[in-house]
Parts: sequence; structure tokens; C-alpha cells
Amino acid sequence: VKKINEMGGIVFRMGDASMTKMPKLDNCIDYVHHKLKSDFMDVFLAATSKFCLGTSSGYFRIPRFFGVPVILADCSNLSQYFSLKSKDLFISRPIKDLNSNKLVNFKKLLLPPYLYFTSDKEYKKNNLSVIANTEDEILETTSEMIRKVFTKDEEKTETFLQKKFKLLAEKSIFESLGEKQNIFASIGANFIKQYEYLLSD
Repeated sequence: VKKINEMGGIVFRMGDASMTKMPKLDNCIDYVHHKLKSDFMDVFLAATSKFCLGTSSGYFRIPRFFGVPVILADCSNLSQYFSLKSKDLFISRPIKDLNSNKLVNFKKLLLPPYLYFTSDKEYKKNNLSVIANTEDEILETTSEMIRKVFTKDEEKTETFLQKKFKLLAEKSIFESLGEKQNIFASIGANFIKQYEYLLSD
């Protein structure tokens, strides 16, 4: 929120009224508890925003429908990554194998059965622990999106590691389904740099 404010932006917090109220922050509207909240405004704000920072809970699909770039963060499985577009960014939750006490590499996470785990129960059953994205990981990815949206020179630029992850994802789909599928979205540049060692077998 503070980073977006520094760039002159205003943040709308989306969701529903069951969510805990946010502390008051400058240029941040806790829309879920606002008197103007409605189905129409849900869609209007999605359609007119510069970008959306969300999770796989579902709301991100509305701005995407209008061509608004999306950051999909804090995802426990990588299946959502395959549906994203070229303007979008993605970072996933690292998964730790409790048997080896090591993080599972991306090659495994991009293939079944890891690709389709959706509940804590499934992870626990397979002796896996899900690690939430850190504040810094989300902040760095938000900063990257701001550059993509407002700096045309960076809009189509990908690092070597981002390209490597994308190729790995395309290969995993071919191995899993036997058909080629192009991957469009980028994984966060700082995120993949931090976890570069998970790109190897």
C-alpha cells in the first residue's frame, strides 16, 4: 500500500464484509466495508484499475476480463500460472518437503500431483509444508508491476531466469499432457532470483 501511495496511486481493498477491518492508511480505501460497495462497483473498480494484486481466491478474474494486469501472489500451487497473460506477474508459495527438510524444486511443482494440490489436508497428507510469501516478495513484485505498467521500456523485458522458468513450465505441460502450450505470464524477477536454485533438478 505504501509503495503504491509513493507512486501517487490509491489502493482499494476488495473482498467481502466478513473480513476484518483494516487500520486507516492514507490513500487506502477499505472498500469491503464502504457504504458504496455493490456488485456494480466491484466490476467498475476491477475494470478501471491500473493493476490488481490478488490471490487465486477468484476476484482477479474480473480485472483480467477487462485486460487489466494482475499480480497473482501467495498461491500454494502453480496451476493458476498457466492461465495468466503476458501483462501478468506470478509468485508462488514455496513448498517444503518435511521428510528432507528442503524446498521442492519447480520442476516437481509444475507436474502432478503437486500441480493439483489445493488444500492444507492434501499437503499434510504428503508431508509437505506451505510457506507464505513474505512482505518483501510481494513488495518487490508490486514494484516490478508498477514499472511494467508505467515504464514502456520494461513492459516486454524479461530476465534470463524469468525466461528459464517459463520454458520449464512449457516443458512440464508437454510432459504432462503430451501437447505444446505457450506460457505468457512472467514469474516475479526478484522472486525467481531468490529461488534460482529451485530451477535445477
